[in-house]
Amino acid sequence: MIELPSAPPVLGRGSPAAGRPGRLAPRGYGGGGGYCADGGDHQGWALRAASIAGVRHRLAGVPADDAYGWAVGSGGLVLVVADGVGSVAGSGEAAQTAVRVASVAGAEALGCSATGSGGSERATGSGASEHSTGSGASERSMGGLDADSEPPAFEPSGSEPPASEPSGSEPPPSGLDAAELDRADLDAAVRRAVVAVGEALRDGPGATTLVVAAVALDGRGRVARVGDSTALVLGAGEWRELFSEADPDGGSMSTLTGALPAARPEVELADLLIGPGEALVLVTDGIGDPLRDGPGTVAPALGAALASAPTPLGLAWVVDFSRQGCHDDRTVLALWKGA
Repeated sequence: MIELPSAPPVLGRGSPAAGRPGRLAPRGYGGGGGYCADGGDHQGWALRAASIAGVRHRLAGVPADDAYGWAVGSGGLVLVVADGVGSVAGSGEAAQTAVRVASVAGAEALGCSATGSGGSERATGSGASEHSTGSGASERSMGGLDADSEPPAFEPSGSEPPASEPSGSEPPPSGLDAAELDRADLDAAVRRAVVAVGEALRDGPGATTLVVAAVALDGRGRVARVGDSTALVLGAGEWRELFSEADPDGGSMSTLTGALPAARPEVELADLLIGPGEALVLVTDGIGDPLRDGPGTVAPALGAALASAPTPLGLAWVVDFSRQGCHDDRTVLALWKGA
């Protein structure tokens, strides 16, 4: 099992305030470098983020293509992770754009004032790029991302009916609390976030996967993704992935992934409920693949290490594990619910 590093060194007289958890910033973004860690606490929740350049990029002196972002409002949080497609030039920048645009768009759909450093970020247009898509979903939706619809008129093909859409073109009023956020609000937030990213990346450069979660402060949530970045819930040391990675045809899975922008992106949707002591964990495939491939090694070790929220630097230390053949960039954005 993984032993997390001890507390930072004390030089001289220790500061009583140094060990207190920090307050979560209204907005935060990271990734795109060699090592990045951040986080804070908010109304009984603990958010931690870490992004590490993979061995291949570090040895070549190349920045990571992963990125993460979040936005906080009175009634909920929006979490976003993106993984730039390495074979497409400019994809690291695309991932950075995606997390900023998605977090702001999702928070605005929830009625949250996603204000903070960096100002407001909006985008126009719709996406168009060619990438094969991954497989598996709780709900699937195929269709162009139309910037003129609020939210987009996705038509999931699964058995669950789509959430009803709020009427009118105005977002919900600001200051919504968790009790006022229903499934339609959460659903609209993640859908609008995906649309906004497709708009922002329409003219390139680059392409990126995307996973975005809208979470009410009572633990209810909605998640959407394009591509192979994914979302899991960790509870009692067990991982539960919200999206299926199985090949429905029984064949080997493609190494290619769906990405934005795309003319007709495959958007997968899932409901979410985070219980006391559980965590929502968004990851890029640099973490998701080892978790699936190492059910007796990686999965239990990371599950034990992340049973409770570590410090941001502690999370980065865990994410930087060594495993033969695992050279991709790694990003984790996790949200723990207090007991």
